Amino acid sequence: MKKYLTLGTVTVVLIFLVLMIPQLVSQYLPSVKITNMKTDSYSETVYASGTVEEQSKEEVTSDFPLVFKKINISAGDRVHAGDILMEVDKQATVDLLLNLASNSSDSAAASLTITLLQMLSETSYEQIAALLPENITAPKNGIVTQLGAVKSTLILPGQQLAAISENNHMVATISVAETDIAQVKIGQRVSMSGVASDDSICTGTVTAVSSSARKQLSGTSLETVVDVTVDIESGAEYFKPGYTVKAEIEVESPRQVNLLPYEAIGQDENGNEFVYVYQDGNAVRRLVESGVETSNGIEIRQGVYPSDIIIFDASTVTADGPISVQGRVS
Repeated sequence: MKKYLTLGTVTVVLIFLVLMIPQLVSQYLPSVKITNMKTDSYSETVYASGTVEEQSKEEVTSDFPLVFKKINISAGDRVHAGDILMEVDKQATVDLLLNLASNSSDSAAASLTITLLQMLSETSYEQIAALLPENITAPKNGIVTQLGAVKSTLILPGQQLAAISENNHMVATISVAETDIAQVKIGQRVSMSGVASDDSICTGTVTAVSSSARKQLSGTSLETVVDVTVDIESGAEYFKPGYTVKAEIEVESPRQVNLLPYEAIGQDENGNEFVYVYQDGNAVRRLVESGVETSNGIEIRQGVYPSDIIIFDASTVTADGPISVQGRVS
C-alpha cells in the first residue's frame, strides 16, 4: 500500500512539473509579438506645390491712369466682346492727374513715372481728357473671373482691371524640383489639396512640362524648378484662381508590394537588414532586402515569404533561439 502511495505521489509531482515547466521556461525566454507581411498598393509619387489659375485667361488693363464712375460687371458674369465693362470718369481722372502733377510729393504721385508726370504738367485739361477712353470694353467673349477695378479710385497704367476666361475651366501650375522632373510625363495623374484645407481635393492630368527651368526661393535659399501644367478634371469647385495647392504626381502605375512594420526590420553592424522569423518555437534570423518606405510599412523585396511568421519587433530578440510568443499584431 505504501508503495502505491509513493508511486501516486511521484506521478502527481511529475504531472505538475510537466504542466509548470513551459511556464517556468517562458519566464526566462524573450517575450515577443508576431505578425505577417501585408500586401498593399503603391505607386511612386513626386511632390510639388503651385497655384490654381484660369485656362485661356486674358487680363484687361489700361495704358492710362483712370478713375471709374461705374463698374458694370461682377466676378462670375458672362460677357461678350465689345461689352462695356467700366465707364471712365474723365473729369475726376483729369482733376486727380493734374493735382498729382502739381504736387509730386504726394504718395500717389510716386506711383506714376517721371515721364508721365512731366507730360501732365505740360498738357492742358482738354488735351488730357481727349487722350482718355470713354469706356473699357471686353476684349473677347468669356466669364469674368477676377475684378480689380474699384469705383472712384485711381487705377494705374498696367494694373489689372479684370480677367476674362473663355470658360470657367481651371488649371494648376505647379513647380517640380529639377531632381524629380525627369520622372514627370504628360498624361500622369495628379492629386491636389488646398494648403488652407487638406479636406478639399481635386484631381487632374499633366498636360504640359516647361522646356526651361527657373529659380525659386525656398526658405532662405534658391532652388531650381520646372513648371508643370495640370488640367483640373474634378474638384475644381473647391478652389479659386490664385489658391495655393499641394500636388502629388503619380509617376508610375500602382503595383502590389509586401510590407512589414518598420519595427520588424533590424540592421547589423555591417549594414545588413534582417528580420526574425518564428519557426517551431524559435526565432531564426534571416537577411532581407527592403524597398520603398510607405506610411503603412517598408517593402520587403526578398528574404521572406508572405506565409512566414515574423517577429514584430526585431529589437526584442538578440540571437537565434527559443522565444515566448505573447500575442499577434495585425
